[in-house]
Amino acid sequence: MGVIKAFVDSNVIINHFSGNVNILELLEKYELYINSIVFSEVLMVYLKLITNEKSYTLKHKPELIVNKKEELKLLDDLFSLLITLNMDENIHKIAYNLITEYGLLPNDALILATCKYHKIKNLITFDDDFKEIADKEGIKIINPK
Repeated sequence: MGVIKAFVDSNVIINHFSGNVNILELLEKYELYINSIVFSEVLMVYLKLITNEKSYTLKHKPELIVNKKEELKLLDDLFSLLITLNMDENIHKIAYNLITEYGLLPNDALILATCKYHKIKNLITFDDDFKEIADKEGIKIINPK
């Protein structure tokens, strides 16, 4: 496992499943972190992908999810390679400040706030929205390509 700490955004994990990024290669260089926001975002996209259904349908037909245990195990195995950081009211306060100062959307603010609070100086993402704000906050954006 890598020695450089880096937070990995949901879009990078999602791209792993489409073959555009290899999380295992990133793990050779980085110790990878996520939070519950990334977990939720990835899981929702993955559920829609493996069921070929929309969120609304999945909400009203839980059997579609239950029938995908094998596919969900693959995602669980991938998540087990990542370190999940807790979020608390300190992170919420930092996120609120990022929202009011820069106009970040809540999930992006919680991701950046988690990095700041846990002193993770690298954020691996395809999301250009972070670039200018991350620079101001002392966090380096790493494009995984």
